[in-house]
Amino acid sequence: MGTIIWGSCLETGNEEIDEQHRTLVATFNRLCAAVDREAPRIEELEGILNFLRDFTLVHFQREQELMVQCGYPLEAEHRRLHSELAEQIEALLDAFHQGATTLSPVTLDYLDDWLSRHIREEDVRLADFLKQAQAQARGTS
Repeated sequence: MGTIIWGSCLETGNEEIDEQHRTLVATFNRLCAAVDREAPRIEELEGILNFLRDFTLVHFQREQELMVQCGYPLEAEHRRLHSELAEQIEALLDAFHQGATTLSPVTLDYLDDWLSRHIREEDVRLADFLKQAQAQARGTS
């Protein structure tokens, strides 16, 4: 399991969304680093997961506001994908509350894949639509 390297393939072109994505990627990388330690501290892992959950919900809320504002036609599917990840993060936190002491490589691979793929595919598509909607609102196509 590795870390996510921020690069142009993860940039959507929407500065607000990209800044939030940088925070999510940095948090995921902190989580990977904490798990990779010889003796990960449960409190640290739980703290990172709490921040990841809270920030993810804030980020998803902002994206969903933007989708409503611009009439994004793929809003329902995008929201479903957001709910899927939010449920997974909540399940991870529940496991820690019930005594889990670490995260499996499979779990980290899932988070890595979900975050990277979602940004590259779904969020880039959303940002492109937002750009087009803003251009049309200004009267320039």
